[in-house]
Amino acid sequence: PNLKFNDPISLKFIKIKDKETLFVLERGGELKKIDLIHKKAFTILRLNNIVNQDLLKGAIDFTYLDTKNTSLLLVIYSKKVKKINHLIVSSFPVSDFNKNIQLSSETIILDIVSKHHQGGTVEFGKDGFLYISIGDGEDTDPKNNAQDLSKLYGKILRIDIQNKGNLGYSIPTDNPYFGNKKGYREEIYAFGFRNPFRFSIDEMNNMLWVGDVGQENFEEINIVRKGGNYGWKIMEGDSCLNSKSGCQNQNLQRPIYSYKHGIEGFSITGGQIYMGNKIPHLKGKYIYGDYVRGVIWALEFENQKSIQNELVGQNIGNVTAFDSDASNELYFCDMIGGKIKKIVPKKENINE
Repeated sequence: PNLKFNDPISLKFIKIKDKETLFVLERGGELKKIDLIHKKAFTILRLNNIVNQDLLKGAIDFTYLDTKNTSLLLVIYSKKVKKINHLIVSSFPVSDFNKNIQLSSETIILDIVSKHHQGGTVEFGKDGFLYISIGDGEDTDPKNNAQDLSKLYGKILRIDIQNKGNLGYSIPTDNPYFGNKKGYREEIYAFGFRNPFRFSIDEMNNMLWVGDVGQENFEEINIVRKGGNYGWKIMEGDSCLNSKSGCQNQNLQRPIYSYKHGIEGFSITGGQIYMGNKIPHLKGKYIYGDYVRGVIWALEFENQKSIQNELVGQNIGNVTAFDSDASNELYFCDMIGGKIKKIVPKKENINE
């Protein structure tokens, strides 16, 4: 409670040498390591001078890869180059989290010109590959980028950064467009997203859950399958965007759940499956938030179909990210409030 952050936009619990450590990324570009024993925060990486400071176009997410041969911090953020906005995915070698990470050690993995809708999660799957969510790149997607397989916009990407190849990374051979001769980007894992700001990989079932931010009317939650087309901008949620001209939706993957703008919210923040023990009735449900409405919901599902959507908390701040600790208890960022908060049973201190 004594710590306050400047627009915390992402958090991760990372195990380093068998010790769990909390890291918080601020929108302005500072990555902080949190000493939970002494209740202090230490900045270990400063992207301040290069990151785009526009609202929700700053530093977006990070993750960590630790193998016998490699220890890398991965960051996704946006920066302006000659007044043009670029979405950057880059890596920094890390040998000691007690020392500052030098900007000069950065290796850029992807550099994508992106005017709008950054997307913005990076996460390693159980397969060891890096998954990346990228938004459609422009407001209202006038060029239909999300449906264009020759572009990376509006996609979930999957790449292998441990085997660099000619690109600085390699393409998994089971990616859906690996080796194609049509000019499709081989990095694509799935497509048809508007602004997949947050996704997570369910460790129990290895399912990839995406919260895709809507445009006019609907927010949606998708379970992503390899090669799937998730509809933008043919559809938003379960609705055709231009019903007068007909909606060719036979081959589109439908969301497991969507909600109309209103009481449930206006801007979804994708969450995680709750696997903790402190709140038994939430176990196995998908916990997610709404940034604008300041609420958290729990989606109950079975056989990849939604059953019930339950309000978990309201007036809890502007939710930008979720993560679980080693005990599988859930935490989230309240960006405007500048706090990291924990979801606890009602009988506990609600201010924790």
